[in-house]
Amino acid sequence: MMKNVRSRRTNFLLTSLFILLCIFLLLYVLVFTWDKNAVLMTFGMTEIPKHVQSVVSSRFNPLFTTRNDSELLRCFGEDSGDKYLITWYNAPPWTKGEMDYLARCPHKNCAIAYDRKCMRFSDAVMFRAANVGRPPLKIPGQIWVFQSFESPQSLDAKFSKWNGLFNWTLTYRQDASIPCRWGHYIRRENINIDLKSIYRNKTKSVLWLVSHCKTPSRREEYVKILQKYIDVDIYGKCGQLQCNGGKLHDDPDSCYGMFNKYKFYLSFENTLCEDYATEKAYKPLGKSTVPVVRGSSNYSSLLPPKSFINTDDFKSIKALGKYLNAVGNNETLYVKYLEWKRDYYMKVVSPRMGKICNVCEMLNDKEKYAYVYEDFEKWWWKNGKACHKVKDLTFK
Repeated sequence: MMKNVRSRRTNFLLTSLFILLCIFLLLYVLVFTWDKNAVLMTFGMTEIPKHVQSVVSSRFNPLFTTRNDSELLRCFGEDSGDKYLITWYNAPPWTKGEMDYLARCPHKNCAIAYDRKCMRFSDAVMFRAANVGRPPLKIPGQIWVFQSFESPQSLDAKFSKWNGLFNWTLTYRQDASIPCRWGHYIRRENINIDLKSIYRNKTKSVLWLVSHCKTPSRREEYVKILQKYIDVDIYGKCGQLQCNGGKLHDDPDSCYGMFNKYKFYLSFENTLCEDYATEKAYKPLGKSTVPVVRGSSNYSSLLPPKSFINTDDFKSIKALGKYLNAVGNNETLYVKYLEWKRDYYMKVVSPRMGKICNVCEMLNDKEKYAYVYEDFEKWWWKNGKACHKVKDLTFK
């Protein structure tokens, strides 16, 4: 009998200690780490209960804001004031210059942080699509921004677990909350340009700079067939030629100086996804080279009139090759693709920088831009229609 009583007391004490330990660990995670993964690992939960979320319903909760002023200083900077905080969850390398852009934004009341620990103070959290993993815990009222300059096929990722979490999108898509483009053509007063001299200084035919050799768009197969009908100089990992000591992938801008001597540039995208148009279509125009585009964008809305050649306009790759030869060898025909330069100029910009200003602007009017992507997976893949199958390799 005594042994049973002692055994029950021992079990009661152990159970009580275990419960106290669990409570202590929960409070520790909430107050000092606020990391969903730590919570899940500790308690084996698949989702944080709503009653726990309510503990931190605002970054202004005294539980956080009065605990450690040095953390606020680290996240907001010295001139914190009453600012909106934007935190990158998984910042890509190119975000290093965003602080400089913030200083030039129309709204001066935003700060940016790159430490996940700052998420608990943040008004908005930016998520780069690549390697984003599982969603962390979302604080009620926080704005989550999805960012990707890559297409669904390039990422080849599912986002069903993020349904109902993203509020804004910052992508190449024209229906994104913040659409991003690599350039704009701007009208100017008609100026006199010696277009014939530009043509006469071009001594080579077709240029292609490429570092990804096997792509969903099968552009590499297209070019291999095209080479039967016209000379194509291929620079980078996928060709026999090199520029800038073979550093095309690391520093492609250093190779764009070659454009001036080529008549055409193959602006072939690695995927055939709606609205997906990269710098490949824009940068040749800045060098007075005619881009030959292959993608699923409405190029007429992106590029100056009569400034490009679209592979979709040809019944076969052979027909395209013959047309490029005809235009490239005829000054009058070629100059027609340069005449836009008299009425417009192309401003090539990186969509990466400056868009942080848009996020800051929207934070200043959150009610106006309030939105939730309830089925983000469906939006991202456009219900399975975001990207198109390759059809132009059938008729060679």
